Amino acid sequence: MNARPLVRLTFANPASAIYLGLVAVAVAVATAVTLFARDPGFVWALPALFAFPLFLVVALVHGAQGQRRGSS
Repeated sequence: MNARPLVRLTFANPASAIYLGLVAVAVAVATAVTLFARDPGFVWALPALFAFPLFLVVALVHGAQGQRRGSS
């Protein structure tokens, strides 16, 4: 897969654009709270929870590739 279809799937797809925007807003809010609040607490848990679906997909793909390489 070259770069053009990957960019199209990542940014031109409305669902992925909404997801990336949601993660970006969560990171921006967490950064602002960390910089300007006296006690930010667990504010970085929110971006991690938003990014978890992507992490789960990446981990599953990585695990499937590892099983395929190990079985040959």
